[in-house]
Amino acid sequence: IRGACGTNGTSWASIFSQQVEYILGNTRIAGDNHSLIEIYPNPTRDVVNVLFKSEQEQLLEIQLVNTLGKIMYQEVIDFEVPTYFNSLDLSNYARGMYLIKVKTTEGIQYHKLNLQ
Repeated sequence: IRGACGTNGTSWASIFSQQVEYILGNTRIAGDNHSLIEIYPNPTRDVVNVLFKSEQEQLLEIQLVNTLGKIMYQEVIDFEVPTYFNSLDLSNYARGMYLIKVKTTEGIQYHKLNLQ
């Protein structure tokens, strides 16, 4: 990455310290053949549904993050049943792009959400 900053013109940014992966869409969490998450509708106007299915007990963390990285909503669930469902009311949130971050014992998954 090259940026224009300082009085000496441009400079190269340092190498990133760790790789970041994003998984978009309704997919299985990496490394787990038994978990499935769905985020719908997308795009949405007021409500987004989060559906998580798994055959194993685990800790589930869901975050809604704005484009500045601020956590707008967070929920931690001790997942013991085969299906988790929640409808998030986003009617009081600003329109724009968000990330839904889903963290389980198998890994982290990001879903891009367009709030119209």
